Amino acid sequence: MTSTFNTNTNFEEIQTIISEIIENTAKKLKLTLSTSSIKNLAVHLSIAIIRLRSNSYIPLSNGQIASYKQENSYACAKELCNQLSKQFNIEFPEDEISLVSMYLTKNQKLDLEINSGYDLLDDDIYKIIDETMTCIYQEYHRDFRKDDKLFVAIGLHLQPALERLSNIQTIKNPLKDEIIKRHQEEFNYSRVLNKIIEQETNLSFDDDELAYITLHFVVANNKINKLYKTKE
Repeated sequence: MTSTFNTNTNFEEIQTIISEIIENTAKKLKLTLSTSSIKNLAVHLSIAIIRLRSNSYIPLSNGQIASYKQENSYACAKELCNQLSKQFNIEFPEDEISLVSMYLTKNQKLDLEINSGYDLLDDDIYKIIDETMTCIYQEYHRDFRKDDKLFVAIGLHLQPALERLSNIQTIKNPLKDEIIKRHQEEFNYSRVLNKIIEQETNLSFDDDELAYITLHFVVANNKINKLYKTKE
């Protein structure tokens, strides 16, 4: 049975399906991933599927693809994308498989090495995210400053997104309005990020891209909310 992205009303259900496919594939190939890494990867793959259904692709150079193919996680990325293709009736081009391989490699490193998250990001990207988290804490009293999983998730999203933006390449988000409506708090966090990006680069994302980024904040916010409930 295939699944579709019709509206944001079933978005959480789709992420659950993707998370289960990630877990099963990782188990099959004996790849260790933490729960947080699985959730972050599920968000990335959800965004990728939305983009692919909208015929929006992230092109990589032949050199980048060749580099990612050498990673140990590439076989898992390929199998994972094959399973998702069957589930969602969509084809993953080699560029997208390579990006999934990159996500797997960096999240594995993050799971295995204490405080490695910040070392996985370029200095400029880290500075932007660090300033963003400080501003969010000051303006909204929400503390993501030590959430290295969120740093890496947003950082891995930003690297290709900023390159697209500098080349005046935009990607439409068919779920934009629903994401903004349902996750206004997290969308505001994305706007803070955009403000910092504009200050540092003179570039600015549109709401389509910010809605994608919002989904990373949703995962992090849910984690904090569950932690608060556990302490009650």
